[in-house]
Amino acid sequence: MQFAVEMGFKEESLATNTSINEWKQWKANNCQPNFRQNVQPDPTKSCGPYHPDYARSHPVEPRYNSEVDKGNHDTIGMLVIDRDGNIAGGTTTNGANHKVPGRVGDSPIVGAGCYVDNDVGGAVATGDGDVMMRFLPSSIRIAAVMDD
Repeated sequence: MQFAVEMGFKEESLATNTSINEWKQWKANNCQPNFRQNVQPDPTKSCGPYHPDYARSHPVEPRYNSEVDKGNHDTIGMLVIDRDGNIAGGTTTNGANHKVPGRVGDSPIVGAGCYVDNDVGGAVATGDGDVMMRFLPSSIRIAAVMDD
């Protein structure tokens, strides 16, 4: 916030009536959906505060619908080439509702959602950001092109 104010932006709430009502409904529904895993109290029944549950530290089946439709995604990847042939790439993230505070998505992770090598090309990817951060598909694709 301090940086934005120093750059001339006024400090104001970005909450809307819609977002406030969604938050109230989420709280009334025991904070569901909730992406926390291996914590206590049970994240499917409570809003926390949470602490690690080391006895449950094992993979947990996802509790979300992985089917993609127009209402549950909006990630964008873009590659551009300027008149001198320089390539630039960028991605956005879908801004998942009710994510764990402090979670970092795939957009800022080099090679996950986007990778560019000016001598080779660029690649962008979309999908489950948590999976993409593990496998770095964009950088793998460019590395494969380099090997060809």
